[in-house]
Amino acid sequence: MRICLAKFRGAERLLGTDSQGRDVLAVLVYSTPQTLLMGVIAGVVGIGIGTVLGLLAGFFGGWIDLVIRTLTDVFITIPGIAILIVIATNVRQMDVATMSLIVASLAWRFPARAIRAQTLSLRERGYIQIARLSGVSGLARVSRSAAQPAHVHRRRLCRLGLTGDPRDHRLGGARTGATR
Repeated sequence: MRICLAKFRGAERLLGTDSQGRDVLAVLVYSTPQTLLMGVIAGVVGIGIGTVLGLLAGFFGGWIDLVIRTLTDVFITIPGIAILIVIATNVRQMDVATMSLIVASLAWRFPARAIRAQTLSLRERGYIQIARLSGVSGLARVSRSAAQPAHVHRRRLCRLGLTGDPRDHRLGGARTGATR
């Protein structure tokens, strides 16, 4: 849109008009809610897909992790604008929902990688290892660790004496502070 200030007529057209004579302020006001809606839909869908893929890859590992990680790496290396152009040229009808889904088709890549890395990190934490050894199922481990704050896990580890704190006088505290 090219702004033509020559057609500016005082307070009648505050931002002037474009080459087709449309009021730029009116176009801006009219398009802002649609643009915000498109951004919110694309963000929610993209982060939702990225979160699900990242959790699946990090939690299950193995071939699932390999497939999701490879797919994510491939989509990260391809320039986003090229993918958007290819998708947009093949869509017949373009509305806000379609444009949102097209943008969301690229918004999942970085959240998937970040959530996968965080899930892999959490999977190796001490309290998860203890839950695994005590026979808690995978889904219960995830739901319990996600629902409880970190200080609850710290208190549990303190009770078992697994914190390495010499002031800890519970079950394993004497063992960690003992000397020969």
